[in-house]
Amino acid sequence: MDTPEFHIMVAICAALVLKNVGIAVLTAGARTVAKKYINPEDARLLGGDTQSDDRVERFRRAHAHSTENDYAFMVLYVLFQMSGADAFALQAYGYTYLFARLAHLLCYAAALQPFRTLSFLVGTLATVGVAVQLLMVAFG
Repeated sequence: MDTPEFHIMVAICAALVLKNVGIAVLTAGARTVAKKYINPEDARLLGGDTQSDDRVERFRRAHAHSTENDYAFMVLYVLFQMSGADAFALQAYGYTYLFARLAHLLCYAAALQPFRTLSFLVGTLATVGVAVQLLMVAFG
């Protein structure tokens, strides 16, 4: 566990988890500023309503999209590290995925197309690349 490969994997996974926590905080902050809450009891207590607005929904969708993709990548990425992947491959896939997903979040929040789709595709290709590498190890 005291290898460069392990440290790379840990850093990438920790950054992805922190990104997801950050999006949750951004979503909650956007709800508070807009006074748009999910639950009627929250709206009554905090003086808002249950209708949403575009900014809140963008953060909420970005968060849902992030959790759909990041945790699947992390599972594959941990298995990839455990399979004996070298440091270059771990860095290439990990940093590509991390930066693509950060770009996706920013593009989603700012409504930037086609960059949102392009960043999604880059992250997806990194995930597929790791999955293919694992299949090659499993059946090679």
